Amino acid sequence: MRRKALTAVILSLLVLTCVQVAKSQVLEFGQELKTEPFVVEGEKLSVFVGYSGEGISNVDVYIEGGGIISLHAITNESGYANFDIPEVNISVPCKLRAEKEGYTGAEMSITIVNLPKLYVVCPEVVEEGETIKPRVVDEDMNEVPNAILSINNEDVFTDENGTYTFNAPQVGFPTPVILSARKEGYEDSDEIKIWIADNRSSLLEAPVYVHEGEYFDITYSGKEKTKICFNGSFFEGNSITVKAPCVEETKSKCIR
Repeated sequence: MRRKALTAVILSLLVLTCVQVAKSQVLEFGQELKTEPFVVEGEKLSVFVGYSGEGISNVDVYIEGGGIISLHAITNESGYANFDIPEVNISVPCKLRAEKEGYTGAEMSITIVNLPKLYVVCPEVVEEGETIKPRVVDEDMNEVPNAILSINNEDVFTDENGTYTFNAPQVGFPTPVILSARKEGYEDSDEIKIWIADNRSSLLEAPVYVHEGEYFDITYSGKEKTKICFNGSFFEGNSITVKAPCVEETKSKCIR
């Protein structure tokens, strides 16, 4: 009788020990993500999943939130699941889940952060020798100081008012300038194109925008007789009417 009771106690201890071991196998996310539970839109995110500090492979990891985010990845041999975080229009709270058979799953909250976008505000045409101040602003038209303004791939910084003083150089013909802006904590601006007009071409008058297939007038106000070049063709006279070509996307055309 005593032997049966002793056997029962031993079996109970074994069952209890097994249960305790099973319960202790709880998946955990890396401490770095716990400390900073957010990720910026458009970035790559590596999520560490482990047990007792060791990475666990073949764990299903999910990021879900807002009815618009549904991502899935599987951890590699080192315990990392890699995600390409999509662009979002607003910051999205999400649930991060890790699951694997034989382990207790893990779950935590993270946020996909929407960055404010930068914009460059500048005249579309400037005469050679003229001084202008391109301005970098955010979506609410607030000036952004210390932003990096790229002017034909040369980087400068905006001042405390979000502007930069640009002196248009002398040019022999209409010359394009590409501007863009970037700053940490913001989404990069789109590239914009402005034109530096030489003194001769500044005497030309034409619409800034036309639709493909539309007829429009080009007038040269100089005194001398001239030829006007548009879309690769030359036209006699100081005032002409031309037809805008068909294009697959919005394009700038030079008039000389």
